[in-house]
Amino acid sequence: MSVVICEDNRKDQFELRRILESGHIPVLETFNHGRDLMNWLEANPGKAQIVLLDIIMPVLDGYAAFCEIQAKKLSVQVIFVTVENSRDVIRSLVDKGAAQYITKPLDRDSVIQKIRQVLAKK
Repeated sequence: MSVVICEDNRKDQFELRRILESGHIPVLETFNHGRDLMNWLEANPGKAQIVLLDIIMPVLDGYAAFCEIQAKKLSVQVIFVTVENSRDVIRSLVDKGAAQYITKPLDRDSVIQKIRQVLAKK
């Protein structure tokens, strides 16, 4: 099990890492924006199983990074993590191939459960 976090808010990065490590889920890398994430994913194909991806970020936002991941057919599952909780947005992202969706504020048990659900489907 290997997870990468892409989140521009340092507090949320720290909280996600703390939650994952408390559930014995290793975090490989943490990125502040989608461009650094994409560079790492392309340089390390298959290394990460899951990307926890914020939507609103500088340089390359999460939605654009998600589209690049799909266009380049990178083998990684994307779980969006964001404050956006509209049913239409959630449905749209899942319909487009997102593995799961986590809304902020973060709930430890929900985060771990959703990651384990995605891993179980692989």
